[in-house]
Amino acid sequence: MADFASERATRPRPLRAGLAVGAVALAGVTFGPWLALALGVEVGGWEAFVRAASRPFCHQAPGRSLEVAGHLLPLCARCTGMWLGITLGVAVGLLWPPRRRWPGIALGVVALGLSFADALREHLIHVGSWGLRLTLGFVLCAAPLGAITADLLALLQRAGRRLRPSARA
Repeated sequence: MADFASERATRPRPLRAGLAVGAVALAGVTFGPWLALALGVEVGGWEAFVRAASRPFCHQAPGRSLEVAGHLLPLCARCTGMWLGITLGVAVGLLWPPRRRWPGIALGVVALGLSFADALREHLIHVGSWGLRLTLGFVLCAAPLGAITADLLALLQRAGRRLRPSARA
C-alpha cells in the first residue's frame, strides 16, 4: 500500500491539469449557455439537447429547477449542485490532491444525511428550498470526489499499465 500512496502523490501535473480542465469544461458545456441566455443570447437547439440528455438522470420537475432569463435549467436544483460538485470536486482533487481523504468522505456522508433529512422535511411539510437542495447536492459530490479523485486516477493508470503488455502480445 505504501507503493500506491507514493504513486498517488507523483501524478504528472500536466495530466492532472488537463483532466481538471476537462471536468470544468463538462460543467461549462452543461450550464454555460444559461449564462448566454441571461445575457439575451438564444441557444434553443443546445437547450433541447441538454434537456434530453439529462432526462434519464433527473426528474426535471419545473418547481424544483432553477430558472435563468425565463428558461429552466436542464436539471433540478439538487442535480445541478451534484453535477457542479462532481466536475469541480474532480478538478480540485486533481490539481490539489488532499493529504487525507477521510474529511472529504465524512463531509459527503454528512451531506447525504442532511439531504435525506431535507427530502423527508420537504415530503412532510411540502415546502422546498432550492438553495438548500443546490448546496447539499454540491457538497454531497464535491467533498468525496475531491478526496478520492487522485486515487481513482492512480488506479486507472495502474490498470492501464497492466493491460498494456498483454495488448502487445
